[in-house]
Amino acid sequence: MNFKEKILDLNENDLQRVYEIANSKDIYSEFLMDTFELDGSFTNSQLEDISKVCKEVSEIKQFSLEEK
Repeated sequence: MNFKEKILDLNENDLQRVYEIANSKDIYSEFLMDTFELDGSFTNSQLEDISKVCKEVSEIKQFSLEEK
């Protein structure tokens, strides 16, 4: 799945939230499942990809993501 398209559409608050959830390795996050329109859980590899793409998108949009 290409997460980048969905992540590019997020506002700053949602981008931060997705980034935090991906970093926390919450594979069953309802927010992430809704955001990416998935019915199942995520793998750790997918969460790492999401986190990486969030960082890339934040640089493109000139947001700063906070590590919690």
